[in-house]
Amino acid sequence: MKAYLFLAIAAIIAISGLLFIWKYEPASSPEVKVEITHQQVVDKIERLGKLELSKYYIKDIIEKKEVKEWYKLDPKVVLIITGEVIGCMDITKIDSSAIQIDSTRIIVTLPNPEICVFKIDHQQSKVYNIENSFFYDDKVLIDEAYKYAETSIRQAALKRGILEETKKSSEKILQPFLAGFFPGKEIILKHSTVRP
Repeated sequence: MKAYLFLAIAAIIAISGLLFIWKYEPASSPEVKVEITHQQVVDKIERLGKLELSKYYIKDIIEKKEVKEWYKLDPKVVLIITGEVIGCMDITKIDSSAIQIDSTRIIVTLPNPEICVFKIDHQQSKVYNIENSFFYDDKVLIDEAYKYAETSIRQAALKRGILEETKKSSEKILQPFLAGFFPGKEIILKHSTVRP
């Protein structure tokens, strides 16, 4: 009887050991072949004539809070934002009516500078803190804060004079460029009124 009990215990230990080895030993899996197919179509082609002339890098700390009168703990998200705003000029708007040429000079009326790109750099930005979001979806709070931040950096660049800076950059770039094509003539660049 004792011999049978000893053999049963030994068999259980041996089977447990084999099961342990079988479960935790890394299995040599067969080589996996990956196939990827594409069916890409060019949806639209757009001719661009916007000359990028200035770029502002903006950092900001955004705190967005949803104030509810019935809920004393207002949900709040704090973001540390890094973004960029690019000022440009659409040179396709320069047509024959914007250029006057006489014997001694060339007068070019340039289009208004504009903001052509404003975006958040999501790799450099981060969520710093979320508070009191028990009954709210954190993702919705964060997305709304990022949307606000994107328009906020555009407004910050406008306040800090990106359009005026773009205007000055256009003169520094286009003056020598045009002078190279028309040697001996005075190049005069005029601007329309700058509007945000």
